[in-house]
Amino acid sequence: MKIPVWATVFISGLVGGWIGGVVSSAFALPLFMSTSPRSLAAHWMLVVLLAGVFQAAVTAAVLLVLLPPLSNVRVGFETTFIAVLAGDAVTVVGTLLLLHATIQSNLASGGGVGLAPALGLFSFGLMVVGIVVTSTIIGSAEGGVSGGDRLSGYGGQAYFDEYRKDNS
Repeated sequence: MKIPVWATVFISGLVGGWIGGVVSSAFALPLFMSTSPRSLAAHWMLVVLLAGVFQAAVTAAVLLVLLPPLSNVRVGFETTFIAVLAGDAVTVVGTLLLLHATIQSNLASGGGVGLAPALGLFSFGLMVVGIVVTSTIIGSAEGGVSGGDRLSGYGGQAYFDEYRKDNS
């Protein structure tokens, strides 16, 4: 089956996001810290970072498994992990900036709603931009946009095989 990389990224984001949330909450956080409510509240930033990294790792693993059969793309785990982290970073940083702008507009307008009605649409747009960033990184690593396997962590043998095939 040959579907676009962005569709595979979207599917893996849904599956990996759900599974990653469960895995990070049930298995990963107890390994690194106490899960008492007091400890979680005191170290909320660590909880968010650990959960985000584990969710990105699970999503990258799902993407790594789904890319070859669905999109005929072969890249390494390092590439998928970095691509998922970059896409998630776009979404998270953009959402934080939107929340900041909404709070500032509410304060400046004397309690008006400001950007709150458009926040959902902007968040959806940021998710689309995150998928595009992830797909672009994977496409570049696979040999699509930047012309080669320079970014791929798939391995040296794959690079040499492609090099020999192109120069034969």
